[in-house]
Amino acid sequence: MPDTFIEGIDVSSNQGEVDWGAVARVGKAFGFARATIGGHQADPQFVANWQGVSNAGIFRGAYHFFWPLTPWQDQAENFIKTVGALNPGDLPPVLDLEEAIPKSSASKNIIKVYTMVNLKDDGSGETNTRFTASGEYKQDMIQLMDEKTDDQKTYMINRWGLKDPGQIRFAATEQTGDLQVSVDQELETIPELKTGNKMFLNPSIYNIWSLKLPKAENRQQDFYFNCPFEKTDTTVIKLPEGYKADALPESKSTSNKYASYSVRYWYDEKRNMVYVVTKIVLNQYKIPASDYATIKKFFDAILIDKQERIVAKKE
Repeated sequence: MPDTFIEGIDVSSNQGEVDWGAVARVGKAFGFARATIGGHQADPQFVANWQGVSNAGIFRGAYHFFWPLTPWQDQAENFIKTVGALNPGDLPPVLDLEEAIPKSSASKNIIKVYTMVNLKDDGSGETNTRFTASGEYKQDMIQLMDEKTDDQKTYMINRWGLKDPGQIRFAATEQTGDLQVSVDQELETIPELKTGNKMFLNPSIYNIWSLKLPKAENRQQDFYFNCPFEKTDTTVIKLPEGYKADALPESKSTSNKYASYSVRYWYDEKRNMVYVVTKIVLNQYKIPASDYATIKKFFDAILIDKQERIVAKKE
């Protein structure tokens, strides 16, 4: 039996509005429509294309444009949320792989975070967090800009560790081309614990690192991060009148040939402000299996260090 083929087309918003009736009349048997791009962006023409293919009476399929530096879990969730359940006769989902992982350096993928915390006597307060991003982090924010406000807030809660994002503002910096996001929060409770005359405070509003790496035992495969990166988080906590810094965690730094980590704490008694500056640098995204235990130990130590707390005491 000779091989046979059927013809179809694939489209995205790049093609604008598609006349699917005309596509069917020229004998095309199926149409694939781009549904999503990366971890957060939906194709603006997908809904129209998805329904249009169905109305034209030909087979339909959805595809995802893969972005190699965005976590695959986010991309899968984005696709499933956008496409929803498939109907009988729908074609299997397709992955569009066009972008190779680019050669990059930590200095090309930078996120700088600055948070000002105004803490009140009852433990409530306001925070303003400013994110400045380049490289891969800028791409994430560009995709985030296209999301609905509620979806933006969900992302900031799940990925950045914010509690209750309020006003969100996006802006490009003219000098460098970096993208900035500013987020305000009004929080009923900022301390993790308030007992007697003491408050126990998380040193950071932004969650600079949360990934627990897979176990190292018997690992034979290289490990890949999304990209090399440089993350810096500066948090300034303005203590309420009558409170002073009672205990600060120890400043520390550590490094290996793949990464470095540092955190510094200090208290400005005159201004009654606590300062915390945390920095993580990953120099390469590929970690050989032989050295994986080293990098896992490094990032596990960061997760442990994040459990440290600042103690403020009312005098």
